[in-house]
Amino acid sequence: MRTGCPMHIVTVLPHQKQLGKGHSKRLSRKARHRLEIIDWYNQVSERKSRTGLKDASLTCRHFGIERSYFYRWYGRFKKHGIAGLENRTSRPKRVRRETVGAEIVEETRRIRQKNPTYSAKKIRPILLRYYEEHEVPCRSTISNVIKSHNYFSGRTPSRSKDGRKAEWGPPISCGICFPSPLSGRTCTLV
Repeated sequence: MRTGCPMHIVTVLPHQKQLGKGHSKRLSRKARHRLEIIDWYNQVSERKSRTGLKDASLTCRHFGIERSYFYRWYGRFKKHGIAGLENRTSRPKRVRRETVGAEIVEETRRIRQKNPTYSAKKIRPILLRYYEEHEVPCRSTISNVIKSHNYFSGRTPSRSKDGRKAEWGPPISCGICFPSPLSGRTCTLV
């Protein structure tokens, strides 16, 4: 039989309201670490510093981080709250766009449909006949258009329809026998 009253230990966490609303589930491991650093700065650094004020240098020494790193995350935290502690995307703000006009791209597609073996080297002079020189891109740009828009023929000339390399057929009977240098078979010519 037990006697006495049960003991409940309650820990008051900084930013407990935000964390209680499910923010901790969405925070990454790195963001939780950054939040821990900022909480230590706000609560513990005052008590441990000699001046009695918040001490960023002491916080950085305690966690072994650079001050510039700390100030970057602290500024983001002040501006955006807990969401500002997450990693930002490394994608560039402005991504290069295609400089070739839609007209040239369409004409390149049309030429490749008619002649699937034409490379950029052959396509450029054809485009120069119909467009002014300053509008027609260089050979490498036309090659990039062919690659990026996947303007390739269904198969290359050296391959068969099922994707295997083309092979020699059965020997032809012609009346004269001689060894074939390509296949090693004996061909007979009539």
